[in-house]
Amino acid sequence: MVTNLLIVGVSGFFGSIARYSVYLFFSSKQWTTFPWATLFVNVLGCLLIGFGGNLVEQAVLHHRQILLIGCVGFLGAFTTFSAFGFETIQFIRSQQFHLAMANVLANLSLGFVAVILGIRCAHLYTKL
Repeated sequence: MVTNLLIVGVSGFFGSIARYSVYLFFSSKQWTTFPWATLFVNVLGCLLIGFGGNLVEQAVLHHRQILLIGCVGFLGAFTTFSAFGFETIQFIRSQQFHLAMANVLANLSLGFVAVILGIRCAHLYTKL
């Protein structure tokens, strides 16, 4: 149990650093009208969890630590669904309903598409 907690904690540390790096990149571009960094990490995280989670399920079922490292630790810290919720509410509070709706639709639709794409890439990868 303690080993699993350490695995998740250490991999989450790196996921948080990666998330913050994406935020810094988008901030440096001054793309602040829309939460592009949050959308980017949510979609990329969905793609990676679809791909990695599917590979773990298919190929290395006995390696639970791989799932803990990638899906629970790193991607759990990397993706920012809580930030997505907060930013959407901020749009609603400032009566920017069109941006709130765009944020919800973009995160959900692109996220689901990315998970499906990740699963399909995993299937192709395992057939190589």
